[in-house]
Amino acid sequence: WACASQRHDPHTVEGRIFQGLFHLIRQRRSLPALSTLPQAVTTGNDHVLGLAHYHECALVVVLANFSEQQQHVSGATLHAQGLSWHARDVLSGTALRLAEGTRLAPYQLLWLTPHPHFLSDATLVTMC
Repeated sequence: WACASQRHDPHTVEGRIFQGLFHLIRQRRSLPALSTLPQAVTTGNDHVLGLAHYHECALVVVLANFSEQQQHVSGATLHAQGLSWHARDVLSGTALRLAEGTRLAPYQLLWLTPHPHFLSDATLVTMC
């Protein structure tokens, strides 16, 4: 129980792990698309697992790099899943331009959603 008591201290390993898991759970709860069964995405990269979750007007594309090297997924691959050329990584809050694709750091996980500032009315109609 001594380790469990350190989970609220961000300066301990236990605290960093707990806060990281808590962040994942909070983000997961905020995305109804993640309640759907995932569909496999062919990423064109043997080191990157891709899954797409579709729910009414919501979309989340999950990319996971299982390599110790940086990896790339093309913009065309992501666009084919329903993402526009601009997306947001929910986990980091980072806005991404996907025209040239995206690079994943070693072992990086991305939860990509369409970036709300770049959605047009036409895009919303086609998603719904």
